[in-house]
Amino acid sequence: MRLGDLQRYGFSSTMLELWRQRQGEALLPVQRRAVSAGLLGDASSGSVPKSMIVSAPTSSGKSFCAELAAVKALTARKRVVMLFPLKSLASEKYRLFERTYADYGIKTLIVTGDHPENDRAFLAGDYQLAIVIYEKFDLLLTRNFDLLSNIGLVVIDEIQMISEPGRGAVLERMLTRILASSYRPLLLALSAALSDRDVAPLAEWMQATLVEETERPCDLIRGVVADGQFRFRSYNGGEDGQEPFTVVGNEAGGRSYDDSESFDDGVLASFIERIKKDDGCTLVFLKSRADAMNLAMRLATSVNWPPATEALEQLAGDEPSFLNRSLTRVLSHGVAFHSADLSAYQRSVVEQAFIDGEVKALCSTTTLALGVNLPADTVYLETVKYTSGAYTSRPELSPISRAEFDNMTGRAGRLGMGNGCSGRAIVMADSVFDQEILWDRYISPSDKRPIRSAFGSLPLEDWFLQLVASGLASSEDDLERLTKSTLCAHLGGEADLCPDNALTELRSHGLIAIDAVVVTPTGMSVATSGLAVRASCHYLRKLEESMPESRFGWICLALSSSGWSLPSSVLSWYEQTNNLPVRMLYQRFDHSVEDACHLLPEDHRRAPLTRRTAAALKSALLLDDWCSLTPVQEIEERYRMHLGQIQSLGETAAHLIRSLSGLVHAIDREAQVGGLLADHAFSLRAGLPASFRSLYRRFGRLLGRHDFAAIRNAGIECLEEFLEVPAEELERLIVGGDKYGKVIALRDNVKEEVDMQVSTVDNQIMPSARPRSIEIDGSLESDRYLIRIDGFNVRLTGKSFKYLSKLAWSRLNGEAGWIYKEDIEVGFNQARYLYRMKNEINAGFSSSWPIIENNRSGYYRLNIEPDKIRINLDNLKNHPDFELRSLFSAQTEGRAVN
Repeated sequence: MRLGDLQRYGFSSTMLELWRQRQGEALLPVQRRAVSAGLLGDASSGSVPKSMIVSAPTSSGKSFCAELAAVKALTARKRVVMLFPLKSLASEKYRLFERTYADYGIKTLIVTGDHPENDRAFLAGDYQLAIVIYEKFDLLLTRNFDLLSNIGLVVIDEIQMISEPGRGAVLERMLTRILASSYRPLLLALSAALSDRDVAPLAEWMQATLVEETERPCDLIRGVVADGQFRFRSYNGGEDGQEPFTVVGNEAGGRSYDDSESFDDGVLASFIERIKKDDGCTLVFLKSRADAMNLAMRLATSVNWPPATEALEQLAGDEPSFLNRSLTRVLSHGVAFHSADLSAYQRSVVEQAFIDGEVKALCSTTTLALGVNLPADTVYLETVKYTSGAYTSRPELSPISRAEFDNMTGRAGRLGMGNGCSGRAIVMADSVFDQEILWDRYISPSDKRPIRSAFGSLPLEDWFLQLVASGLASSEDDLERLTKSTLCAHLGGEADLCPDNALTELRSHGLIAIDAVVVTPTGMSVATSGLAVRASCHYLRKLEESMPESRFGWICLALSSSGWSLPSSVLSWYEQTNNLPVRMLYQRFDHSVEDACHLLPEDHRRAPLTRRTAAALKSALLLDDWCSLTPVQEIEERYRMHLGQIQSLGETAAHLIRSLSGLVHAIDREAQVGGLLADHAFSLRAGLPASFRSLYRRFGRLLGRHDFAAIRNAGIECLEEFLEVPAEELERLIVGGDKYGKVIALRDNVKEEVDMQVSTVDNQIMPSARPRSIEIDGSLESDRYLIRIDGFNVRLTGKSFKYLSKLAWSRLNGEAGWIYKEDIEVGFNQARYLYRMKNEINAGFSSSWPIIENNRSGYYRLNIEPDKIRINLDNLKNHPDFELRSLFSAQTEGRAVN
């Protein structure tokens, strides 16, 4: 079967040509199998497509199966949702679809925590294809389960995650609800890590056709080195082999599972020599962030590879951080490291540099292992990793799983990348004994392991609340029936199917009605918050006691629950035993001690804090600095954490803050904190004051925090002000690479868009939308000056009143009413203060009235007819502002002028 044969399934010649240019004419074996099994239906009989699980090795082409199914659903005028476990995977897929299908007219939407502005578009159905995170889609279905009504296909990437505690339980709950609904969209599940599992029960439960592919288009040689020999096995053929592999000194690199030492100098030098001799690109997976960076630094000093020019240029305008300098140094030698310590932007630059071949060797932790498309010719890996302990949260070494091994080794020899030959994945053992252990654990197993359910990792009350809130269950019988339809029950699991205890728990917290299985308003707030029942009830108790009054207070409240995952590296033993977070609170944040009441016990100055509380307090202090535009290097030095960790904490806190908004509404329906908490969530996610929200939405992909700091120091904090800054002043503020040119080009487009919107609004406004009268009175009360709009009193600050008075006087006496910005005030901050003036007027007089007109040549005009304006000369001739007093003192007419 070839690509051209797909035309009989209803694909247009344009679409086929688009695919042909990207991947050629031939379909890969797994794609042919899926189409033959009914992925697109039966062209001869006209039967509809089937739900399907595609289990195939990495680089076998299963992702294109999802594209085929998605476009097929779109041609039937059905929406498509693609689900991913990680934001990084979702972002990568979104970029691919935008590049591939935007010009074709397919509207793609990404729905993750980084893009909260897209939630509304998704709920309104304003998309054709949506890229969504597991948890996000589960939550959105709770808000409105009828979203499924026009979704024709749901693609679940990395379906093997259904066995992982926590996230797998959410995925199982989501699929249980979809399978139990009356809408029943097609399901297409993809996985590269199910080849050694018995997938048939999962396919039965999903009522899906199973398509399995065991061979890779590009073979993979995997093996273990010990005692100077590389023992390997071919992935496709299964043939075993052995060849010399010289390493000077004691063999190392894979390390056995109980080894906590890093390479010694002799072995490291020998290992580096091996990497230098490898053809093509090399990917090295190491157990720790420190090991990854150290190997990259050592390797960079010993090679003369060309610099990663494009990556270096992209990082030139990045905000200074401690790892930025190290990363730049190794990139200048064609080497890079990759870990959670790097910012999301730095990681994306490194990933693209490796894909483009600018980076020849990449040293990474397992953060890179899951799904990101980074093919290499050779992969070296350690078979241990650090994980947090169950009781102390201290990181401990443990073996990687077989699924993780498959993911990491699967990066080698991916189709269409590198030199086109077989990939090589190499584990280095300490001894022949360890070689046998590693071989038996990772290379030779051929047994089929049963697929598992993660049902038990999620409390039953969380399951039940979502089922009731979705409208899928309205009785105890419904709950029992749905629980028995889970994957856990299908696999014969001993799940607690009795709803009594869970319902009692939900009713005791007022989440389910006492006399019926009906969700209460508070229960609906909890169900749609994205929080577990236990965490939500904790927050509800805290909110009933008191409501935070500051951003720091809200952060402390958000981090007070045990429901968020505490990073193991956030608090050192020294910081905890010396009570440093509390000391820092009183030394630097003494004015905010009361705001920490939701987090700290009353005796926090006498009794030592628990590790979690101390870590949460340190995180809250750090995040307050982060939101206040404190430079990254200063934060890193003060709190001993790197930029990537800071961003991760900010994203976690932003999610919790957004979740709190609905809970506040459940406590106090009169509380108007939704906008405030949205501002706080933005600040935590972006590390910027909330005043930059509009500017960040337009320019955030080009400007870093240090750029925003320079902009704020110049007196600019909003989009309107930024659009009016002279180009020469902007060039002084924005430095680094070609960033300035890109910003100017984007700014011109934004200006045209904003002006077009303003023009459209002006043309649509009927005369009655403008005020019938505006009076510039000038009476002073509590440092504010009075104006009247249609008889309503509105009080303005001194600067806003001055601007309005000049605009009103010019509208009465100037040529066509226009006034040049320098005549309003000397400098370039006029747009900033006009924006504030408009906000102050709109706060006191709610209307669709566009107060200011702007002709884009630096002239402004009050948007009202002159005969509607009245000015109280007696008050203004005695105004304390010299300019206003001078302007009006020459006038001799009566109290009201028009």
